[in-house]
Parts: sequence; C-alpha cells; structure tokens
Amino acid sequence: MVFSPAGTTGSITWTSADPEIASVDENGTVRHGTKKGNTTITATMAGGVTQTCKVYNAVTGGAAAPSASASPSGESKDFSLSRADFTLSKKGESYRIKVSGTDAAVQWSTSDASVAAVAEDGTVTAVGNGTCTVTATVGGQSRKCIVRVNF
Repeated sequence: MVFSPAGTTGSITWTSADPEIASVDENGTVRHGTKKGNTTITATMAGGVTQTCKVYNAVTGGAAAPSASASPSGESKDFSLSRADFTLSKKGESYRIKVSGTDAAVQWSTSDASVAAVAEDGTVTAVGNGTCTVTATVGGQSRKCIVRVNF
C-alpha cells in the first residue's frame, strides 16, 4: 500500500454500507453482491480520516464474493473492472480502466461519446462536460463504470 505524502504510514479499514450490493475486503477489492443498487465504500485511516466511493451494482444472482471461473472458451463468467466510477477534470484527460478475471477480448463502449471516448484498451478520455457510462463486455457479460467529466 502506498500512502501520500511519502513517509506516511498506517492502516486502512474498508467498509461497505450495504454488502448485499457490494462487499469490500481488507485490501480494498470491491466485489458485486446479490442485489442491484447503490452503496458507498468507505476507507478509514487512523484519526478518523475517511474517503468514500459510490458503487452501483447492476448484476444480480451472484455470490457476495464471486470467484473468477472461466468457461472452456477462456471467457470469464465473472470479470471485474478496476473502477466502478471516476471523474475526469479537464478536456483530453484520460484514465485506463483495467479488467481482471479474464484473458478474453473485451469490447468497450460509451453511452455518450460527447462526454467521454473509450479506446480498445479501456482508456477513457474526457471530451465534454457530463456523465456517461462506459461498458466492458466479455462473452455476453457486461460490467459498467460511471464516468463524470467536469471542467
């Protein structure tokens, strides 16, 4: 774990406001739960300093902490994205969403190309102000990430 500023040490306690929507482990890895909805993931450091992240789960019927099992074709039945949401603050700024749990090809799309563009490698680039959803699809399964652009 890397803390900022350099030389800072401590531990982080991770919690989910609703583990049925999304759970979080001791390393901060978020997993989808068994019901759809929004919840908040909170990271708490010594002294009560906290940071939060809103998470939306559009998947139902999975286990609270699913395993990444692959089908014979190599497509993952349960892959995940490195972020559930993020904000870009200037035109042209980019962030690469990483996929874990699969080696299969990922197809990327954006709900609004006037807000953010997404490249074949999952790099999202700010185009204009607004909010959109970037979707990663593998073998008919999709995962979504909310992207906010404010500049």
